[in-house]
Amino acid sequence: MKQKEISIINQAIKLFAEKGYKTTSVQEIADECGISKGAFYIYFKSKDALLVSILEYYYHKVFTRIDELKTSHLPPKEVYRKQLAVYYENILEHQDFITMQMKEKSMPDNKDIRTIANQFKATSLELHTQNVKHIYGEGIAPYLADICLLIEGLTHVYLELIILYKLPLEISRLTSTIVDRVDDLVQGMIRRNEKPLVTNLTASSLFEWPDMEHKPGHSMIKKIKEKASRLPDRSHHQEIMESLELLENELRHPTPRTAIIKGMIANLKAVDEIKGEAEMLDHLINERKNGSNFI
Repeated sequence: MKQKEISIINQAIKLFAEKGYKTTSVQEIADECGISKGAFYIYFKSKDALLVSILEYYYHKVFTRIDELKTSHLPPKEVYRKQLAVYYENILEHQDFITMQMKEKSMPDNKDIRTIANQFKATSLELHTQNVKHIYGEGIAPYLADICLLIEGLTHVYLELIILYKLPLEISRLTSTIVDRVDDLVQGMIRRNEKPLVTNLTASSLFEWPDMEHKPGHSMIKKIKEKASRLPDRSHHQEIMESLELLENELRHPTPRTAIIKGMIANLKAVDEIKGEAEMLDHLINERKNGSNFI
């Protein structure tokens, strides 16, 4: 992006924050930048195009800084906390502009702006997904969508408190609190061993979620195998492994046979120690119309 374009963007952000997007004219932006209205159109074909560039510039700036932290040698939780801090610090840096976005109902609703909004949502969810997987490992895979959607809601609520209600939250304490609450969420879900409310499959169909686990069966089968390996009764272990092998082979088939799948799942559910995992695996399989891309 050219330096003059960045200059226009920065001046426009100030004007939009002060007056609102709808009531700010191209002429006012040009005057603020010390250029003619005609010169404005050399850089941006319209006010809407300028807004698109502002959003792209802002989001790129935020997530570039967030990505830079990935290469640090800090513990995973601390990296995540610092990334969240960058997110909130950038919001505070452009607080008036963000307030305008959150309050103003007259923001243009066009394809380009919707695309940027969707990209931002996907990138934000991917940030949470990568960190949760890195911190807690593959065992958390079945709950990724639920956890990351809850984190997204949590971060947005605090954002509203800061922006709309002017609550002076200390960023370091806020981000530490969020990371601690994520820990509570994860541990609680693992302990209860409940079925996900929103599965990874559903989430990946709703959002562009690049880092989402698209093969949820693999993680759950792996978890069952790990649990089976710790069973004191070796005969149970052998039965479980045989059932899982048959199940995996069937799920890889282009046209999986329902009777065999149900039979193997029933075998797994019959073992009390893995009944919860078997029920979740059954739920995940039923959500798929076939076994493709499941494991």
